[in-house]
Amino acid sequence: MELNKFGKFQCIQYILICLSIMMVSMTNVNYIFVAQEVDYRCLVPKCEDLNPVVEIPHWWPSDVDVRCSQPVLDQEKYHQNDNCSKETFTKELNECHEWVYENNDSVVSVLNLGCQPWKISLIGTIHNAGMLLSMIISGLLTDKLGRKPTLIMTVSCGVVGLVKMFATNFYLYLGIEFLESVLASGFNRTGRWWETCIGRSVSRHFNICRRNNLRIVSNGLKILEIFDYSCLLAIGYVYILYLYFKRKHEMAIDKG
Repeated sequence: MELNKFGKFQCIQYILICLSIMMVSMTNVNYIFVAQEVDYRCLVPKCEDLNPVVEIPHWWPSDVDVRCSQPVLDQEKYHQNDNCSKETFTKELNECHEWVYENNDSVVSVLNLGCQPWKISLIGTIHNAGMLLSMIISGLLTDKLGRKPTLIMTVSCGVVGLVKMFATNFYLYLGIEFLESVLASGFNRTGRWWETCIGRSVSRHFNICRRNNLRIVSNGLKILEIFDYSCLLAIGYVYILYLYFKRKHEMAIDKG
């Protein structure tokens, strides 16, 4: 039996499959944008303007860390003029717990994670841990339910990531991040070992492309919303794929 060359049908099939992989794999790279670095400095409430900015103010003591240390006001000197200057501070320093951020386009500012880099890194670590767990869960579901139901389930569960936009607590955000990773990362693992390897290879290719092309986007939280809505669209996309390949299969049988 002679096989035909890689033709129009195969090209369309490959493109459609790659599009679905791109949409779901976006959940695995949103950390790059939502945890982007944001400039910030410590907030000194009594000395700030109505709309404080991240630039170092003129009254800030020159020998004090602008991010993680809060200079202590000398109350007597402060009440003399009700104004802050470099001379109105004592040599004592407190640990900073409030910050002025450059913008609100990152979880660093939204969740108030200034001077806590370990928490920012923990978000990525938790996501990777969820991916490891998803390998086991998606494999078991595939054996029990079949690849198609598991595929649709993992794509649909990517919408869980939308809840992260409403999280105002770091540990709540961390829990949702883990849940999203566990439920949605099984997309490329719903087959035999060699199929999984091919799926991961294609997915990795698109991950690299997105890392290079989407760095121009500055608003990380809006990107998170776009990524997770794409999973919602993918639910209908899977059904379209099913109808398309079913029609082609029926045409092949008719030609017999």
